Amino acid sequence: RIKQSINPKSKIKGYVELNLLKKAEDTALSKENSMLKMMEQIEFIQAKKYNAGDIMILVRRNKDGKDIADYILDYSRSEKAKKDCNYSVISADSLFIDTNEAVCFIISCLKYLLDKNNTHAYTEAAMFLYRINVPVALQEISINLPDFYKEFDNKMHQAKENITAKTLSEITENLILIFELNKTEINIPFLTSFKDIVHERSQKISPDIWSFLEWWDEFGEKQTLKIPEKQNAITIITGHKSKGLAANFVIIPFCDWSL
Repeated sequence: RIKQSINPKSKIKGYVELNLLKKAEDTALSKENSMLKMMEQIEFIQAKKYNAGDIMILVRRNKDGKDIADYILDYSRSEKAKKDCNYSVISADSLFIDTNEAVCFIISCLKYLLDKNNTHAYTEAAMFLYRINVPVALQEISINLPDFYKEFDNKMHQAKENITAKTLSEITENLILIFELNKTEINIPFLTSFKDIVHERSQKISPDIWSFLEWWDEFGEKQTLKIPEKQNAITIITGHKSKGLAANFVIIPFCDWSL
């Protein structure tokens, strides 16, 4: 039995809820059950008219944070997601830029624009665009692939126009606008951070596609989001980094720590 001592003179009131989940023999299933309960709490809080930015998810390890971020992103594109719920997530610990499909799409496009014979980059870009535009729930349904590739080719042709006269930053911005990558709220912080990186690298190295891609291949996986402090999104953070921070709602999905 656990009891929290509260100063009787304190005017601040709070509420603690514990949900005990039966541990499954399969560790992955236990984790899935915990995250499903976490999603219920996120949706319940927002149904009470609180913002996503009022929610903090606390984890022990960066890996747990990344798993939760990936789960929320996948959930947000599934049939279970509620239209009036904000599933945007931010974390300096856990969210790496190269995990975002819109950023991966841009990298594949840059590789193809650099070498028109790079069929692997072309196919990869088309795959990422399909996954960005088609909800997970509909991806098993047959679509008209010829029409999809025709539209993709038309837009890629627009991206190629006057490419030699454009800077890397202009090419990147052009891809975002042509393919409407920023129409999905989840992509915006990733795209903003990616554009900042492109601009910063263009100031330090030769501002061409080849030089940037060479640098990205070596250092891209280490780049994390640069988050505006007041962005309305769920914060995922480790206990170590959370010291001194506060949130209206704190969720600890994997609370199997020793007391």
